Amino acid sequence: MKKIFSKIFNGVLSFFRDPRVRARAQEVAQQITDLAELALPIVQSVAALTPTPADDLLIAALRRINKTAAEILSEADEAKRAGMLLWLSSEALRLRLMEMVANGTTIGIGDLKLRVTEQVAGLANSLLHTAAQAAYGLWKNAVK
Repeated sequence: MKKIFSKIFNGVLSFFRDPRVRARAQEVAQQITDLAELALPIVQSVAALTPTPADDLLIAALRRINKTAAEILSEADEAKRAGMLLWLSSEALRLRLMEMVANGTTIGIGDLKLRVTEQVAGLANSLLHTAAQAAYGLWKNAVK
C-alpha cells in the first residue's frame, strides 16, 4: 500500500517548486501514507458495518461524534451520510492509535513518532480524515 501512495504523492509533490513547501508537503504525504495503512482495517469495518472485533471501537467513535449508527445509516442526504461515515472512521482511527500507544506501541507517521495519547489527541482532524479517505479509496478499488 505504501508503494501505491508513494507513487501518487510523488506525482503531486512534483508541482511544488519552493523547497520548503515541497518538504512540508512531503512530510504530510508520508504521514497520510502511514496513517492510511492503519486506517484501512477501521474503514473496512465501517464500510461493512458487520460484527467484528472493531465494534467496540466504532461504538466509542460514535459516542465521540455524538451520533448513532442508525442516524448515520438513515441519513437521506448521501453527502451528509458520507461525511458522517468519514468522521466516524477518523475518530475510530484516533481511538485505535490511542489504544496502541497506551499499550506501549510507538507509531511512526512520517517523521513523527507517537508515544503518548496526548500526541494522538493532538493530530489534526484533516490528517485523520485524509488518511481514512485514502484507505477507503484503496479498499473500494480492491473490492471491485
